[in-house]
Amino acid sequence: MAPLTSVFGTPACAGGEVNLTISNDSGKTWSKPISVDTKVGHHFLGNVATDDSTGTVSIVYLSTEGDPNFHQSRVMLNQIAPGATKLGPQQRITSVLDATDIVAGAADSAFLLDLGLGVVARGTGSAGHSRLYTSFNSSLDKGLYEKEPLPDLNNDVSLFTF
Repeated sequence: MAPLTSVFGTPACAGGEVNLTISNDSGKTWSKPISVDTKVGHHFLGNVATDDSTGTVSIVYLSTEGDPNFHQSRVMLNQIAPGATKLGPQQRITSVLDATDIVAGAADSAFLLDLGLGVVARGTGSAGHSRLYTSFNSSLDKGLYEKEPLPDLNNDVSLFTF
């Protein structure tokens, strides 16, 4: 199978996976990698944030799970409770990010166009007062630059409270 490329022509890994390893001795030894998401699909652009007020670790990533063609992605979240090393249940932060409004010929690699996924966590230390902010590119709008087709990324910020 030939490697997929993004619209920008760079090689891209179609079998992406977000893995987690844990160290209980300040990095001297590490656990074997485990998949953050065991559902079928491509999982990529993982990012981690810790709410210092509670110690909750949040792992945010893009996943194409649920799309039979693995083109449309969602922002997903797994959390690790304070003092624990086991992943909590997977949660969906966004609905499907639109991969259909793409320049002709690019829809097959639309999920590769998101160039960044940011995350930050802040809280007060009280249950229900922690906030997780994610930022990501959701879709491309058809546009023009000097009369030439040029897609324009839409940037979104999402809030998740826990």
